[in-house]
Amino acid sequence: MKKPVSIKPLLLFLTLIVLAGQGYAQNDSTNLFPIRVDGKEGFIDRTGKVIIEPRFIMARAFHDGIALVRNDSFEYGYIDETGQIIIEPKYRHATDFSEGMAAVCVGNHESCEWFFIDKTGNITINRHYEAANEFHEGFAAVSIDGKWGYIDTSGEIVIQPQFDSAGAFEGGIAPVMTKSTSTIKWGFIDETGNYVIEPQFSSIPYFSESLLSFERDGKYGYYDTSGKIVIEPQFEETFCFKEGLAAVKIDGKWGYIDQTGNLVIKPQFDEASAFFEELACVGIGDWGTRKYGFIDKTGKYVIEPRFDIAFAFSEELACVGIGTWGTRKYGYIDKSGKFVIEPKYDEGGFFSNGLTAVYAKDKDTYYYIDKQGKIIWEGDLKFYLFVTQFSL
Repeated sequence: MKKPVSIKPLLLFLTLIVLAGQGYAQNDSTNLFPIRVDGKEGFIDRTGKVIIEPRFIMARAFHDGIALVRNDSFEYGYIDETGQIIIEPKYRHATDFSEGMAAVCVGNHESCEWFFIDKTGNITINRHYEAANEFHEGFAAVSIDGKWGYIDTSGEIVIQPQFDSAGAFEGGIAPVMTKSTSTIKWGFIDETGNYVIEPQFSSIPYFSESLLSFERDGKYGYYDTSGKIVIEPQFEETFCFKEGLAAVKIDGKWGYIDQTGNLVIKPQFDEASAFFEELACVGIGDWGTRKYGFIDKTGKYVIEPRFDIAFAFSEELACVGIGTWGTRKYGYIDKSGKFVIEPKYDEGGFFSNGLTAVYAKDKDTYYYIDKQGKIIWEGDLKFYLFVTQFSL
């Protein structure tokens, strides 16, 4: 599978679950945006007003209206959207809240016992584990005696610990890993613990729109969530499905297929990305002189290839770059290809909830800007909200 590539290690780092169908990595609050001041983290609103003063060593995104924070003593606790501490920092480690519970641990580095609490801090599952993850679809992965299995919301073990690593359930299946001295293999199990896709992947795989790309004998096809091959291996490379289509490579060129495997846009591009907001970014030409534009789902150019780099649309705007590496400047275009924010920044991210993060190298400064290009915040930012931009 062709992997997305991050441009910058700081602003445009690789969460990249976007192409795996997981969406942007973002705060689930629509009103708060992370900042960092003098090494401490807090939050502003969309106007740039400080809502939660930067006073934490670490502040994660809000989930279920609650954010995980860490104090100067490196203890974890939780705050609400006003910044009020609702669960005192006292844990060695902790997870975000999910489905009304969070996993926390007490102890030291050598021996940390994990259990589960509710939003008031009361213990809900008082069985201690070596490690534990968040609940998803009523299941949480836990580690016992060095192996991972799953518990339900009552704390009962429903899938015996037998795996070397285990991921979250989504759509009734979960990725699990087994390893030997020389190999790591990931597969998928159902809610009974039975394999629906036998271990075969060297890195953790992700379904997108209920389909998963796999390789056999040098060709790529797709599984569905039952483990059935629904598109036979026949492509040189593939992307994940997004908005019903997936980019595939045939005879050195990229085109698009639908979820039945039918070719709907003939192979003609030198690069191709996933569809976002009904448009996909494609590249034409050799490396070094390649230009990027956008097509619709019929393969027709909506924006002709004229940019030196371009990224997916988010909230009706796309980040594009003009110039060669080292001197390239980034701005934002609308779906007609018109610049809404002129190319003057050295890095840029996705828009989320009306704002994005950009970087100006000459001032060595990061900014939050709105969709008109107005600077909302200037300074050191915490980049887990917008910084999932990626190249083709």
